[in-house]
Amino acid sequence: MKVLQYEIDEPHANRHFGFFRYADQTETRVRKIVYRGDWPKQLPSLADQESAYPSTGPFSARSNSGSEILTFDLNRSHEELKNDGFSILGPVDQIKTSKTGLRLALKNSDAYETWPGLSLGKSIEGDFEVTVDFKELKTESFQEGWGIGFDLQAELDDQTGSSVAIGVHANKEGKLFAKAQLSHDLPSGKRGYDEVRMDQKTDSGKLRLVRRRKEIHCLFAGADSDFTLIESFIVGEGVVNELRIMSKSSDKNAKLDVTVDEFSLTTFEK
Repeated sequence: MKVLQYEIDEPHANRHFGFFRYADQTETRVRKIVYRGDWPKQLPSLADQESAYPSTGPFSARSNSGSEILTFDLNRSHEELKNDGFSILGPVDQIKTSKTGLRLALKNSDAYETWPGLSLGKSIEGDFEVTVDFKELKTESFQEGWGIGFDLQAELDDQTGSSVAIGVHANKEGKLFAKAQLSHDLPSGKRGYDEVRMDQKTDSGKLRLVRRRKEIHCLFAGADSDFTLIESFIVGEGVVNELRIMSKSSDKNAKLDVTVDEFSLTTFEK
């Protein structure tokens, strides 16, 4: 038998084997930890650890053998981007080339056709990794609807029109958060949404989508920090036929200004 005994230095704690805490208490201290019994002296191998991330997940090593790696600098003219296979989305005057990257300046927008962005039409059947660098993100709060944000999206050619996105969004108070979202058509004919949010304080960073077999993993990295997995979505084996970067909002009061300077895509043979 294995026993772990400890004390909680907190008011109202049930000492030794567990504790109850109030929701408004944010700190505690564990002390006098005592182990009894036959506890292991070393960690098991990574594959045998119960909390280990699956070997097929977004952080797994993947050989570049048989892969195609494409990297695009986005601080170029619209015509040069079109020559690389990109399409301009939304109002042309809200997509401006600068020395530091491509600036998306969303304003007076409340529907898909008014959202500025880029689209790369490319059929991807197997695993892939796509990453976008962004910086100088600024937002002005919206008044109505679901909000305002900047996304990297993968569109699938499947029966439900699935779309997976990772982005950085803002609430009405201007607080930023990373958001992973899966959207798809429902049998009712309406659009269904599954999403996970995680608070973020950075206005610069990286967005990444990683496909491993039947899952697409959504990752976010703030400036000078490692990637964090926000959520993984099961999408089946549908082919991805389009990648997008796009600013979006739910009403015309919102404004979003962001600069994107690099778009990289790695695809792997099935």
